[in-house]
Amino acid sequence: MEFKARQAEDLARRVYEDAKKRAHEAEMLRSRLLEAREAERLAKRKLVDLTSSPGLLLDSRDDSHGPDFGNADLVVREEDVEELSRQIEEERLAYMAKSRHLQGQLSQLKFDMENLKLDTMQTPEDLLHEENSRKGITKYSTLEKITSGSTKARVAFFEEL
Repeated sequence: MEFKARQAEDLARRVYEDAKKRAHEAEMLRSRLLEAREAERLAKRKLVDLTSSPGLLLDSRDDSHGPDFGNADLVVREEDVEELSRQIEEERLAYMAKSRHLQGQLSQLKFDMENLKLDTMQTPEDLLHEENSRKGITKYSTLEKITSGSTKARVAFFEEL
């Protein structure tokens, strides 16, 4: 009996210490979260200030809360922003043109493959697949039909397959 009481006391002490430790960790995480939110808010404010007025000169030495970037001055000119925007737009247009070209090549290859199929080499499964494709029957539509309706209807549909 005394042994069980000691075990219970030890267990209670461990649980209490664990809860105390977790509370301390939670408080530390809470404070780190608040610091991170404050840093994010300052960064957003700097970004808005930077983007709202072109040619703005920022000195990072006057910011005691944020990171130190080697005490360098940051100068953003409107020409630089326009140049970056122009480059991004050119890359996007090049990507779109390449994508259209590859899509055309893919369509041409599909067409060529369909023409090269030999009707005599097709299996009954191939013919059944083609017929179902023409009717719009896919594995997804079959699953939708099976799951809709009552249990009796599902069993009847399954047996019909």
